[in-house]
Amino acid sequence: MYSFLTPGTEKFPLETTFGNIQVTPQSSEIIPNYTIAPATECGSVPVEGVPLHWEKYGTGPHVVLCIPGLTGSVTESFHPVWELMDNTKYTLIGIDPPGQGRSHPPDVNFLSDELYTNREARFGNYLMSELGYEKFSVLGHSNGGAVALIMAGSFPNKVQKVICCNSPSRSTKTTIKFIQAMNDFKNWNPDVLKRLVDYYGEPYLRKMLQNQLDFVIHDNRPGHDRYYRSILEAARHIECPTLFIAGLKDISRNPIEVEEIGMAVKNFRLIEFPKYRHSHLEFIDDFVKVSEEFLDE
Repeated sequence: MYSFLTPGTEKFPLETTFGNIQVTPQSSEIIPNYTIAPATECGSVPVEGVPLHWEKYGTGPHVVLCIPGLTGSVTESFHPVWELMDNTKYTLIGIDPPGQGRSHPPDVNFLSDELYTNREARFGNYLMSELGYEKFSVLGHSNGGAVALIMAGSFPNKVQKVICCNSPSRSTKTTIKFIQAMNDFKNWNPDVLKRLVDYYGEPYLRKMLQNQLDFVIHDNRPGHDRYYRSILEAARHIECPTLFIAGLKDISRNPIEVEEIGMAVKNFRLIEFPKYRHSHLEFIDDFVKVSEEFLDE
């Protein structure tokens, strides 16, 4: 769901779903631009007042729905991945979650009565039905991985395989501290901040970050923990093979929660990369390799 603070640092390193980075605030590091544009078909499907943006790449028999993390989009999170995947084996469908990317407006609303990850899972299923796909796999990064698990548990007759990459599960005090730091733009790498501001506009970016913070504070209260409980409940109903990819330097990683989810899923596999952090684009070659091997089994 989120990235976290590096313990013992005075500033706040930021990992974001918008690129291959572990960003040190105020750094002069040049951030690679991953806005690669494969030849995609795209459109939108209206779902409960949201113009849900989707993109399609490839013509292969194995259909894979790709879901980005918070603040992410198909363009930033998956175009680089799709360029490396075999488009004769896969039909890759990308979705911009409500309020993100081109599925905005309306604004994000993480504090809705219906847990937003459950809503995104419903929307994802509706989109795939509208596009004519009744059998498909789901690949998600960060928060998108949580949505993938919920989809698999909610629609077990449709989801064939699940891949989750660096998908945290619980709102913690560390999460709160990190997102509080994110709300102060002085803690951001200027290059990354510019890309996000150019994409969303500063007022809306601030609104998204504040909405994240409000949700995490609320979910961290005693007796809440809705985010993690919904994932664990969905995991108990997952029938398809499930792969969890973890970078061991991802600060959001919680081995206990991964173990609990792994025990709940009937067919669960964990692949760990000791040197990698949160962004799947940091280890894109390995990410694509293990994902394709799993999908092809």
